Amino acid sequence: MFSETRARRFLTRLVALGPRPSGSYECEELATGMFLEEIAKIKNVTNIVVRLGVSSQPRSSLLLNCHFDSVPSSPGASDDAVSCSVMLEILRVLSLHDAALPYDVLFLFNGAEENILQAAHEGAGAGGREILFQISLKSTWMLDLYLSSVPYPHTTVIGHELFQSGALPAETDFRIFHDYGRLPGVDIAFVKNGYVYHNEFDRPEYITAGCIQRAGENVLAMVNAVLQSDCMRTHCVDNDRHGVFFDMLGLFTLSYSLSTSRVMNSLIVTAAVAVFFAGISKGMLSACGSSQNNAWFRFYTHSQCVDALIAHALALVGSVASSALMMAALSAMGNYLVWYGKSEALLSLYVTPAFCGGMTVHHLFARRFRQGGSKQVLTYEQCIYNCTIIWLAVLLLVLTVWNLRSSYYFSFILVFLLLRFPILWLCDRLAKRNVLATTSRIFTVHTLVVLPAYTFVIYGYIELSSLLVPILARIGPVINAEKVIYVLGTATGVTVMLLVASLVYISDRMRWVRCLALYCLMYYVVVTFTSYGIPFEYDLDRPRLRRLHMQHFTRRTCCNDVKSNTTENWLWIYPLDMRGIKDLPDYDEIKSGRPPLCNTETMYCDLPYYIPVFRSFPATHSLLSKMEDLPQAAFRTEVRILDKKVDTATSSIEYDLLFVGSDHVNLFITPISYWHLSKWSFNVSIPPSQKTYFLALNCGHFPCRWNVRLTFAKNDSTTIPSSPARLAVASQFIHGKLRYSSHLRALIGRIHADPLELRKCYLLLMGLEVRSFPKSRSQALWLLSVPPSAIRCQLQMSSGQRNGT
Repeated sequence: MFSETRARRFLTRLVALGPRPSGSYECEELATGMFLEEIAKIKNVTNIVVRLGVSSQPRSSLLLNCHFDSVPSSPGASDDAVSCSVMLEILRVLSLHDAALPYDVLFLFNGAEENILQAAHEGAGAGGREILFQISLKSTWMLDLYLSSVPYPHTTVIGHELFQSGALPAETDFRIFHDYGRLPGVDIAFVKNGYVYHNEFDRPEYITAGCIQRAGENVLAMVNAVLQSDCMRTHCVDNDRHGVFFDMLGLFTLSYSLSTSRVMNSLIVTAAVAVFFAGISKGMLSACGSSQNNAWFRFYTHSQCVDALIAHALALVGSVASSALMMAALSAMGNYLVWYGKSEALLSLYVTPAFCGGMTVHHLFARRFRQGGSKQVLTYEQCIYNCTIIWLAVLLLVLTVWNLRSSYYFSFILVFLLLRFPILWLCDRLAKRNVLATTSRIFTVHTLVVLPAYTFVIYGYIELSSLLVPILARIGPVINAEKVIYVLGTATGVTVMLLVASLVYISDRMRWVRCLALYCLMYYVVVTFTSYGIPFEYDLDRPRLRRLHMQHFTRRTCCNDVKSNTTENWLWIYPLDMRGIKDLPDYDEIKSGRPPLCNTETMYCDLPYYIPVFRSFPATHSLLSKMEDLPQAAFRTEVRILDKKVDTATSSIEYDLLFVGSDHVNLFITPISYWHLSKWSFNVSIPPSQKTYFLALNCGHFPCRWNVRLTFAKNDSTTIPSSPARLAVASQFIHGKLRYSSHLRALIGRIHADPLELRKCYLLLMGLEVRSFPKSRSQALWLLSVPPSAIRCQLQMSSGQRNGT
């Protein structure tokens, strides 16, 4: 039986080691030893890559994957020590089975996942319900087993489409197994409370009680189901049985095929169109033997239909304009990311204004329509309601044509809305027919059918916002996170407005809308002119930390003989949110910084990027501050040209190079004009059409030696300078005693001792030394060697330092 107590006990021990970046003593020795110690207590296993089974013949196996390393700034409880704890407990449970397993089970405890990739059975948050958010091709049978066998399923096809489309700025190890191994599989992650992701608060106490037990029981049930499945032996043919899958308000899961989705959506759209056009059919009234006193359906003229469509269009403009005006007002005062620190801010600043803007337009139209009497009002109410249905039907049709599986979201909303007609028809047969009763029946039935749709919309809003809000506060300055939140909030507000818009035409009580608008205005004033609007907060109960990347490095420039001719010491400062470099603490090291002057020939601006994220984090959005002291690295990165061969027949030059650096070395190769990189000694193909090639070279010891061969060829036979490329080598010190430079130690001390500047700041310091080799006309090869340090700083501005003023 799976036990959260045992799993959490191991999780606590593992996280107590602190940050565990790959190559560090904590990762390579202590964490690995801890796993081996625990695994040694279990029978029939002997290695950290564990195979549980007795077969000596090749056969299908089930692989479970996690990673126990962490980023340098975090103890990594949810990312991803908790999954390794779950896997270790599952390994213990399976090893106690008396009967032999029908297939082998492989447990892969990955110790180097945080190099470039973002996740392996990953946690993007701490706790909550783990969600199955991605499946690979030929895996519908595994999804079927998940939906039918796990006790607490939680999944949605929306997450699958977001990851497959690349809309989310994240990646998982799952893609490696899928793209390169072509293996069927499912991807599961914790996504709640993403505020502690990759920072010091990613500790076991922030993983909610019970979620490990729930995840363990789910994964164990899934493992047992897969091992008993015939598809392990026969390789089941992939089908579309579960093309659409989602959970209904967290209560249960639904799934059906994509073809079923198309048919269902088509029927819903057809019903919506039929209802809409039935209302303006001239002969329908007499044909049905009905009168306009019926509550369940009222007929309207073409001109009334046009009025209703215009009302909806202007209401949409009013909603978009209202939330856009709020965003402009926030931007004008520099109040970015308020929604990151305050959970109600997104609702108050974007959803509610969009809702109030649209409802106000409908209220103005309703006042004009009431001049025609109560019967005219009821007719317009029916017309507005039918137009709401047709707007949603058009949207559903577009999503269906685009083959988006997440179209189910609007399918269910429309189903609830269409239920109004049969329910009103039944009430019409039972109730006394008069205007007052008709209005009451419409209001009651409308509320009844809209309430499930409204709940469905709010549930989707909560799930999506809880995932996106923490991510958007760390995706860099290029993507305007405020606009993304504006779109999410406006879309939610417009949807809610559409669901209740028709009720405005049978009710003149709009005071509550005015009260909501006044609340939004007051909330804006509070977040703008008081410290309540500060998004960052160092709070042990609910941390909302700002992330600031800093690197103290030395850059040495070299020529053909790879001997340094200039040396520069720099502090590189990079905010990871859209507030950018204009909103930073008032320290001399930061005030003296300027955006770097980048050479257009290289994409990385001769700066020691740790991962290839120059598009999301361009150097022009950072600060480079001149420093006097060295980072005090224990050794210099060595770059040697062992051999150089010039082939005149092929117009190419081959270099045999030796790099000696830290256990994390990054190599930047930028061919100069008229040259291209034709060959290298790495066991991967050269990506086509790259301006700069980024390679991460990692090993498990220190220092590391790398022999690299690079061949550059001319693009044509034109006589051109002999220098074929610029090359940079960056040695990163992300763990151990070299992780901290003396200046960074002093800086973090000042920040913690300065309550007027920051209430609390968390910094990741990674000591450093740097080399750089710039270009000259006589060079044949350009080299830059950078052993840098990095700081990640979660900052909170005090009220006196608001917006950097």
